[in-house]
Amino acid sequence: MNRAIAVLCSILISFAGCSGLHPSRSVYEYKINLNEIDNDELFVELAFRGHLSDPSYFCLPKIVPGVYDALDYGKFVSGLNAFDARGHALSVDRLDTNCWVVKGARRSITIEYKVSDGWESFDFQDIRPYRSSESHFDDAVYILNANSIFGYFLQREHLPFRISVMKPEGFHGATSLTKTKSTRSEDQYIAPNYRTLVDSPIMYAPPDTVTLKLPGIAVNVAAYSTSGKKIANELAQHIAPLVKNQVEYLGGKLATDKYTFIIYHSENLEDERYFADGLEHNQSALVLLHAPLDMEVLRRNVFNLVSHEFFHTLIPLGLHSHEIASFDFNNPSFSKHLWLYEGMTEYFTIHMPVKQRMVTLEEFFRVVESKIAGMRKFTNSVSFTELSRNVLSMPDEYMNVYYKGALINLCLDIELRRLSNGAYGVQDLVSDLMKKYGKDKPFNDDDLFDDIYEITGYPEVRAFIERHVEGTHELPLREKLQQVGLSLDMETGRVSETEPTSEAQRRLRKHWINH
Repeated sequence: MNRAIAVLCSILISFAGCSGLHPSRSVYEYKINLNEIDNDELFVELAFRGHLSDPSYFCLPKIVPGVYDALDYGKFVSGLNAFDARGHALSVDRLDTNCWVVKGARRSITIEYKVSDGWESFDFQDIRPYRSSESHFDDAVYILNANSIFGYFLQREHLPFRISVMKPEGFHGATSLTKTKSTRSEDQYIAPNYRTLVDSPIMYAPPDTVTLKLPGIAVNVAAYSTSGKKIANELAQHIAPLVKNQVEYLGGKLATDKYTFIIYHSENLEDERYFADGLEHNQSALVLLHAPLDMEVLRRNVFNLVSHEFFHTLIPLGLHSHEIASFDFNNPSFSKHLWLYEGMTEYFTIHMPVKQRMVTLEEFFRVVESKIAGMRKFTNSVSFTELSRNVLSMPDEYMNVYYKGALINLCLDIELRRLSNGAYGVQDLVSDLMKKYGKDKPFNDDDLFDDIYEITGYPEVRAFIERHVEGTHELPLREKLQQVGLSLDMETGRVSETEPTSEAQRRLRKHWINH
């Protein structure tokens, strides 16, 4: 997540018109060469300029934002060595999977190691989550996730990074990372800190890109397909109205003015099955697809993933707690507000299309039914705040954030609309919270509920959160849907219009979903 604009600007100025950094500035300078990958191993060289403690601890992340599992990215590293400014070898011991202790380092040292990629092919073999947070090396395409390639010294994550990438001729680097130099054989990037670097994946492939100029934002779509076909333009034509409607849905209030969709398509030549994996970032989304070369299938998968990931530009980029703003990559503390980060984001994902009239009322019913069916597969004995704070120890419960989390916000939205006679909903609530906080002003985790109570002023909202977010009471789905003229069959989970529907129900539903 980007730090204050002033910090980034100062770094840009330091690079302008010069080939290097000011000698007194502490900085990480990394070099990699994609032309020299051997046996799926990439050689990484770091020249660190600045003061270090003795001993110093060099690490890759145990976990990164957006991933709710300890994936231990140091497992991809081998043969790590360190040298002082005179080229003398330093003592290096591996402490655990992710960290090394370097002794004798004081300043300006070099570290060298090799990195293996995370997966060979994206298909139905060895299916596991979060491959979109790992790297992939292939002669035809390279996916670079910084957290699985570049490390940092503990307590020095805030220092700037400079990355030099030697690339195959004719390849294009698709990323939202700031590029300071680009030639036929080399690209150079800068990041103000490790958090920004990790937040910006890069895909190198033959160019297949489209830029969409939309109100308030420039959207880049970069694609690669193992079929050899260029697919970016067709996907971009599908993404454009989606993002346009999302921007309108958010009232044009975005936390970024640029965004990059990086789409990797592995063609399924065997049958009609397909699946996808995606990971959100503040200014980009990386989407991995395994599917037949069927543009309708690709568009449908991209629609679902892109919509959710793009809404993350609002939450958590524009609204987040200190736990996210100061994320500890090796010993993280988790916020208790997954109901907001993932639950609200997923609710916006299903609410926006029906409110913007991109889908029919019947299609919206089917989506709500799928969320109800998904929620029922999980236990109701764990509160959402408990799940959020202990998500690493509750991996079997995590996926419920996309089911019950969305339905929590559906119920809260209707409740707010009812209390305000249709004038105020969760879109307004998030907007008001962003006015109070914002991307550069995180909130205290334990204060957010009080902020919500103060902003809304309704005792019923406090009762709802205490019962259904902090507590484990069953969601009042049937009651809330009845208030907008919809019926829920509790046995089958089927949603339909109530007959007859009162004028008050129709009016409230109009405010809620514009139908």
